[in-house]
Amino acid sequence: MFDRDRARADQVVGATTSGSVGVNLTVVQFSHANLPFGGVGNSGLGAAHGKHGFRAFSHERAVLTNRFSALPMVFPPHTAGVRRLIGLARRVLG
Repeated sequence: MFDRDRARADQVVGATTSGSVGVNLTVVQFSHANLPFGGVGNSGLGAAHGKHGFRAFSHERAVLTNRFSALPMVFPPHTAGVRRLIGLARRVLG
């Protein structure tokens, strides 16, 4: 989900069931080698195998929150500060 209101994001994460959750980011959880893969119910059957089996049956899920990444600056709408950084990068990088 994408939301600037952290309390609302926490509420949605707490009130829903899923294999993993990304807050202000997408598909990054799939690139993390130490997180279990699989959903809930029939979508989670693949998570029953391997070292994450016990955790899968416990309905453990990954929750990632984008706090320090600069990645959101790439996506519009660009603020005035981001536009200044883009201009600076163009001047420096040629």
